[in-house]
Amino acid sequence: MVYPHGIVYDFESYLDKAKSYKLTVDLTYENVHVPISVSVGDTVDNKPTHICDADTKDLITSFMHL
Repeated sequence: MVYPHGIVYDFESYLDKAKSYKLTVDLTYENVHVPISVSVGDTVDNKPTHICDADTKDLITSFMHL
C-alpha cells in the first residue's frame, strides 16, 4: 500500500559538555545532545513549521502537540 501523504521532521541539537555523568563504573558520558529546535514538514501543507525553545521539555511538548 502506498500512502499519498508524508510527514518529515528534523531536530537540531548542541553538545553540552557541562552535563557529563557516570552511568556505570565502566561507562561515563562526557557530554549530552540537547535538542534546541525542530522543523516539521508535510506533503499536505507545503509550508514547514519551525519550533525553537531552550527548554527541552517545552520543545518536545510543542512538537508532540502539532
